[in-house]
Amino acid sequence: PFPRSLPYGPRPSRAANIHITVRRDLLAQERGGAAGTGSRDGSGARRSWFKITIPYGKKYDKSWLLSSIQNLCSVPFTPVEFHYDHNRAQFYVEDATTASALKQVSRKITDRDNYKVVIIINSSAPPQSLQNELKPEEIEQVKLCMSKRYDGSQKSLDLKSLRTDPDLVSQSIDVVLNQRSCMQVVLRIIEENIPEVRAASRRDLGRELYYSIYDSSDRQGLLDAYHDGACCSLSIPFGPHNPPRNSLNEYFKDSRNVKKLKDPTMRFKLLKHTRLNVVAFLNELPKTQHDVNSFVVDVCAQTNTLLCFAVHGIFKEVDGKSRDSVRAFTRMFIAVPAGNTGLCIVNDELFVRNASTEELRKAFAMPAPTPSSSPVPTLAAEQQEMLAAFAMQSGMNLEWSQK
Repeated sequence: PFPRSLPYGPRPSRAANIHITVRRDLLAQERGGAAGTGSRDGSGARRSWFKITIPYGKKYDKSWLLSSIQNLCSVPFTPVEFHYDHNRAQFYVEDATTASALKQVSRKITDRDNYKVVIIINSSAPPQSLQNELKPEEIEQVKLCMSKRYDGSQKSLDLKSLRTDPDLVSQSIDVVLNQRSCMQVVLRIIEENIPEVRAASRRDLGRELYYSIYDSSDRQGLLDAYHDGACCSLSIPFGPHNPPRNSLNEYFKDSRNVKKLKDPTMRFKLLKHTRLNVVAFLNELPKTQHDVNSFVVDVCAQTNTLLCFAVHGIFKEVDGKSRDSVRAFTRMFIAVPAGNTGLCIVNDELFVRNASTEELRKAFAMPAPTPSSSPVPTLAAEQQEMLAAFAMQSGMNLEWSQK
């Protein structure tokens, strides 16, 4: 149930001002005017951004609020950087048509306390996660730099330490792969120029690709990793050896531990459906930093149309009340083929617990350097068969799959 609050709504005089301002901005944008602040995409086309504000929106569940708006909105929209600012809920949308459609939804949603949900639209600078986007001429320099790092004979692309590449540093171009805008540029260059690439330096695009985006300030970049009908759930273990419940407060409210949770309605509610809801849910979880050197990947099953694998590892929280708390996790993924050589996730189960004493001791410790002359371990026939299957499904060559 939604908590009761005092009746709300903008004062009449302010409402009139807001209505006039928003209308003028939207009309100017729809006619191609210069009102509002925009950014440019890789082709140089101008993009306009709008901030959507819901007064007293903090009292609403995010999923309920967004789904209620989407149900009445005449166009589909993707909220960018949804957050709460004091008692307001806010997010961004990219174009004037979407903003105008959202404006029409204002006061058409009634909450359980019989109050109308007000939606205010204002033209805005691009969201913080999209600030400092690369200019077209900078993208060309990145393309040239990447061409020098591509080995056509091996169909391999080395993106290790791309940010400190002398060619980019000399041009004052800052490419940070865990920023959504930079990652999109790199992926677009790969797709348009070297779609045949079979391996990328695992330091940046192998096992770290998903988690570099997950650990960034905005997890919206994970949308492309999920199938339209994807499902996701979170589970916290219960048992005599678990620490007190309050040490995992940020996760318990979303836990779908079926051993503990018997209510079928709640079981269904805590299972996130569709990729938009999945990524919106992931965006609400505490911000993290994963120790990729702790990762262990276990391929559980594979067929020509399905790959099931688990990722085990360690992460720490980087904000909030539990900042610097170290957690252990297991992530069970089920993926299906997408495109020619890619995969997309159809099921994502996340299990989180507090790290053990031994895990704490090893967490975020740099691994000892491995001599280059070390022999490659011999794999059993069964392991080689599984490795070949994983390489075929993931689009990697055998060398990089083994890593």
